[in-house]
Amino acid sequence: MTRFGIVTADGVVRTVDAGSEPDLFWAVRGGRESFGIVTWMEFGLVEQPRFHGGGIFFDGGDAPRLLHAWREWAPGLGEDTSTSIALLALPPDPALPPELRGRFVVHLRLAHLGAAAEGEALLAPMRAAAVPLLDGVGELPWAAVDAVHSDPTDPMPVWDRGAVLDTLPADAVDAVLTESGPDSSSPLVLVELRLLGGALARPATVPNAVAGRHGAVSLYCLGVPAGPEAAVQVPARAAALLDAVAPWTRGGLVNLAGQAAPDTVAGYWDDDTRLRLAALKRRVDPAGVFGGPVTA
Repeated sequence: MTRFGIVTADGVVRTVDAGSEPDLFWAVRGGRESFGIVTWMEFGLVEQPRFHGGGIFFDGGDAPRLLHAWREWAPGLGEDTSTSIALLALPPDPALPPELRGRFVVHLRLAHLGAAAEGEALLAPMRAAAVPLLDGVGELPWAAVDAVHSDPTDPMPVWDRGAVLDTLPADAVDAVLTESGPDSSSPLVLVELRLLGGALARPATVPNAVAGRHGAVSLYCLGVPAGPEAAVQVPARAAALLDAVAPWTRGGLVNLAGQAAPDTVAGYWDDDTRLRLAALKRRVDPAGVFGGPVTA
């Protein structure tokens, strides 16, 4: 992002870039809605007409083998490849493929910017780890990038939480499987491990307040709090999952914080960044008109 328009708490419409208002330009890129309402953005584009990727679904009973294979395989990928793996409890929805309806499955996701043959070679170890139920990886136009995660397109109520792990040893994978694996009876409908690192781990060319750059893996989970019982069980089981991986957790991603408490989100930033954000919040929004993850 090179500049943006924002309405701050004093009602002033500002055009912000690195030269005009460097503090606000730094803070909004990472501090989200804490400083005002962004009405437009200007950003650069990267030409990327195609990619090799998509998703592969496996039976949930293969989750231990697949998650342990993924934790060994994913860190060796180059920066032109991205991947995540998720445990999904799918509903018996007739809109889903018959192979997936009402099943607990493992969903392996891949996006590779290199040649198709290279992408296939990279994926071979994961394909060999278990027999797929449905394999949707192939050459795709960039406009079809949503096929990688195949997220629902209709709105739905969710309760979600996230964390960043600075390492993913076998014990951490076992903790995820104990809390959310095929034998856990967890009400969570999604538990995802997403590879971080690469360019995210390097300091931004133009500094920003994005938290979680240090992480190796993002853990994200969500459930549907439909009904009184689920409204209690979903947050409880999400909390139990995050407690189970606490030995390897260091902060989180603000965009995947979900229902984390404000003091938890504040801990995602280092002390210097947190103090600078709070000072700017007091200056541009002293009455706390806007919410967001930054508090004064």
